[in-house]
Amino acid sequence: MTGRSGKAHRIRAQRPLLEVEELGMGQITALLTRLLLVEQSCQQQLIVAAVGKRSQDLLLGLQGIFLHCGMDFPLCRPLFCMIVLYYLLFSFTIEISILMMEMIELTVKDAVLQALEQARGTRLSGGRLAEQLGVSRAAVHKAIAALRESGLAIDAVTGEGYRLASDDDSLTAAGIDALLDTAVIGREILVEPSLTSSNTTMKEQYLGRKHGFTLFAEEQTGGRGRLGRTFVSPADTGVYMTILLHPTLPLSHLSFVTISAAIAVVRAIEQTAGFTPQIKWVNDVLMNGRKLCGILTEATIEGETGTVSSLVVGIGINLQPNPAWPEEVQAVAGAISDFGKPPRRAELAAAVLNHFEDVYLLLEQGKEPELLEQYRERLCCIGRPVTVSSPAGRYEAECVGLDENAHLLVKTADGQVNALSSGEISIRL
Repeated sequence: MTGRSGKAHRIRAQRPLLEVEELGMGQITALLTRLLLVEQSCQQQLIVAAVGKRSQDLLLGLQGIFLHCGMDFPLCRPLFCMIVLYYLLFSFTIEISILMMEMIELTVKDAVLQALEQARGTRLSGGRLAEQLGVSRAAVHKAIAALRESGLAIDAVTGEGYRLASDDDSLTAAGIDALLDTAVIGREILVEPSLTSSNTTMKEQYLGRKHGFTLFAEEQTGGRGRLGRTFVSPADTGVYMTILLHPTLPLSHLSFVTISAAIAVVRAIEQTAGFTPQIKWVNDVLMNGRKLCGILTEATIEGETGTVSSLVVGIGINLQPNPAWPEEVQAVAGAISDFGKPPRRAELAAAVLNHFEDVYLLLEQGKEPELLEQYRERLCCIGRPVTVSSPAGRYEAECVGLDENAHLLVKTADGQVNALSSGEISIRL
């Protein structure tokens, strides 16, 4: 909490259970207070974290700790959150009454959205929602109004109830969040109607945000790919996103982040569209030779130490073809709808974030061989003739595999095997 002066209040626990940490004030102002609650009836220790100045951060902190402990966070029980905040009120000398009310409203809104998502296409009455969530009908009505204000299309019929339209393809933070199953990645989301480039905007405005912050653009007017290429990103036809990471990885492992993103995209398409695309080294996702997705990872390096302070991982996925694509793009690009039923954008976005957290965790745990094996299984070029364009020139070769550093191994006509760490390959059919 902060006063009007902008300085952090020092919090003193009347009955200290765990050490209280006061973090610095800056672009990310966070105040982390840990409590240990022991529920005698079940002899379980519940770790509860209050994170940040905002009720959203508090809720996400609670949920993250529960997920870390392998327990289900009771989103549908606002009373539980009331109990937690009641405990905080009597344990600490802080001004919490306003935060309490915001927290309850936020929890009910998320619970209502989760219920509507699970029943998407069918109606749920206000009475049924109120009974299911253990809240009043007035609280449900207020939550519905807040969800509509956030951009979600929720229709209502008197006597029948509320419904999220099955064909609604709106892309909102609330809609994505309702489908997330992550502890860190995508727990903070911003959706913008139009950006020049989500990567550029992330680097210019949001590098101070938390690890896992994700920026979405409905359209990009200057989307970029590798080697300075343009990534055409028209509105309403794709998912364009950038994930912010503050990695603890050596420079030699940064290529594994792009690999993680590529695997996550393939898994997400498998899950939501029902077909299995492949990966073209190093950052393209293809189906039958048509490019469905491009990935661009960019690093910010500390000048004095030479270490990576942040990574931005840009992912652009084509859901629908667009007649406005330039002729040269139409010759190589594809869309998910060309090969299966396209999912809703929020559904695909959440699936990518869910899978990215799972795959990136392997990297954080030092399980590069497992990560490489998953990547190798999905590569479309191994065993095939390729044309290599590299700083050293252009030549023909055969793709023979990957090394332990994710370098592509190609064998030339004279039997020499080269390990490619950069450059471009085109596959010859």
